[in-house]
Amino acid sequence: MKTLQAILNSVNEDLNVNSLVQSSPVCHKIFDPDFNLRFMSKSGVTALKIEDVEDFYGKVFPTDAAPKATRDIVNKCMHLASKGETNTVEYSFEVDGKVIWFRTTISPFFNAEGNLSYITADSMDITSNKKMEKDADKANQAKSEFLARMSHELRTPMNAILGFTQLLEMTAQSKLSDKELKNLQMISSAGSHLLELINEVLDISRIESGKMDLSIELVDLVFIVDNVISISRSLADLNNISIEYQIIPDGNIFAEVDPLRFKQVVLNLVSNAIKYNKPNGSVVISFEKLADSQIRLGVKDTGYGIPDENKDKIFMPFERFDMNYEQIEGTGIGLTISQKLIELMNGSIGFASAVGEGSFFYVDVPVSEKIPSPIQVEKQSGSVQSSMKKNKIKKVLYIEDINVNVELVRQILIKRPRVELISASNALDGIGLAQSEKPDLILMDINMPGMDGITAFNKLKVIEETGKIPVIALTADAMNTDIKKALDIGFKSYITKPLDVSTFFDEIDKVLAS
Repeated sequence: MKTLQAILNSVNEDLNVNSLVQSSPVCHKIFDPDFNLRFMSKSGVTALKIEDVEDFYGKVFPTDAAPKATRDIVNKCMHLASKGETNTVEYSFEVDGKVIWFRTTISPFFNAEGNLSYITADSMDITSNKKMEKDADKANQAKSEFLARMSHELRTPMNAILGFTQLLEMTAQSKLSDKELKNLQMISSAGSHLLELINEVLDISRIESGKMDLSIELVDLVFIVDNVISISRSLADLNNISIEYQIIPDGNIFAEVDPLRFKQVVLNLVSNAIKYNKPNGSVVISFEKLADSQIRLGVKDTGYGIPDENKDKIFMPFERFDMNYEQIEGTGIGLTISQKLIELMNGSIGFASAVGEGSFFYVDVPVSEKIPSPIQVEKQSGSVQSSMKKNKIKKVLYIEDINVNVELVRQILIKRPRVELISASNALDGIGLAQSEKPDLILMDINMPGMDGITAFNKLKVIEETGKIPVIALTADAMNTDIKKALDIGFKSYITKPLDVSTFFDEIDKVLAS
């Protein structure tokens, strides 16, 4: 067996390759076919604080002093190398109480006869990279926890602001002057804008931390766009903007996307096209088939256009360039989120714009050749609410520690005269009340002092008197992980604060009617 020096000399003595190898930050090691160490360069000797490396020559390395997991990883790769495979692995050593991480590429070398001559292992110290990754993970975790907490704290007062505003809008139309009604609408609009900002900041946080969970499904893009147009009509009419299809799609266009998030992107593009348009302008929506089985959804407006000097900032957060942007509702985050969401769905987003002529924003996504199975819809005899009216009075228990939230729900349920509300200010009292009163439905706050709502739910499920009572979460915890956790363990529904009154009615009506 040749030593490394002999191998290097046979290559080219003039290159002084040995000097290059010894001065490299990469630790070079050579093993014989029996996996015994034959050479280690200086960087490895220094990193592992080896006094005399020749003591290790002719022996299996890593030695028994290395962690078993490390030895198993290296030995597996050495055996793969002996069969002709090259592998890259990461493992760690502990030297003087300090953990050192290496990324190592293990490669075989065969002679002219096809026999294994030696195996090389080239290792790079990646300890600092690992530390940065760990620090970044900690920072992302801290940021996520902070934003989740801030979201909860902001949503709690917003629940009262928007909730009671909705009640006033529903009940006080004939009792208020035009000026008072306008003031009420301004409160509602400002509150909704603040809620939008909270939601969008959370979305950016989820995306940047890699915690944006998408539910990819085979959906009809035409159906989603039709729905967005229907939603956007009132905003367009308010601004005297027309909406139309330039190209009516022939049939359906199926793609594998997250339907909720794709709708969010389309709604953002269409609402921007309306809000940043000229008076009496138009918005034209089109579908165009592209090469490589792609479909382009386009949204063209007749607005003021985007100057060249601002085009590279258009997808940056909080950037708004319209001359009247201060009078236009929005956060300046929508396009940033849209770009990131579309990229997560294996698509792309772009635009073209000319000053004075308007802008054309487009989304390209792969078209699917799959066809979804038909959905069987069970016919119901009458509306949910009408079926409730035929039944006896329903009892709803609300477990909530903040009095103003209880009062809001109490006033909302006045519009359901056959629903009786009882409440408890903590989970322990709520469980006792559920056992004695046996309500038809429990509304459960999640973030409560003492026992939290998840723990309370689990306790209710194992008590004979309460185990089958449906529970709906009504909470300011709005992170996807919180929602999934609650639904996975058996909550009937999950309503986030600030609550939307119509959504609230829909959810409780469904449960009580069943």
